[in-house]
Amino acid sequence: MKFYLEYEQLKNICISMAEDISKGFKPHEIIAVSRGGLTPAHIIGKYLRLPVGVFFPDHKELHLYNMSSTRIVFVEDLIARGRTYRVIKNTMDEKYPGIEWTLAPVLIDHFYKESDDECKFFGFKSQHWVVFPWEEYDKMQEGDRGLFREGTDSYGK
Repeated sequence: MKFYLEYEQLKNICISMAEDISKGFKPHEIIAVSRGGLTPAHIIGKYLRLPVGVFFPDHKELHLYNMSSTRIVFVEDLIARGRTYRVIKNTMDEKYPGIEWTLAPVLIDHFYKESDDECKFFGFKSQHWVVFPWEEYDKMQEGDRGLFREGTDSYGK
């Protein structure tokens, strides 16, 4: 089933995530995982009054807003197979071993088995295809989970 997440729903989920993060991790900075994490990270950062940096997984580049941040939270729209998590982990292990970090996805695919160990903070788990507010060109067919899990998308092409 395809589920369209409205902006107000996303905002409420992000605020709930921010409250959990502030109680359980107390980060110095929020890191938006480009692309899908940009909007949720902005909402969480504003709510927590924290600076927001950015991570580009394709280039393995972390851009901290504050270079002295030693506790960061990566915010992503979803985790399905864990590819982005592995890229973040490898990048942090290789380039930033002194920074404590965690990953906080808005959505965890219910098929993802390691989610409880790797994602202490998240919005919700779902078996449905969730269409985020910024995906106005979503043209996926209901029931087609392959693209979701394999990390490809059509962007209406």
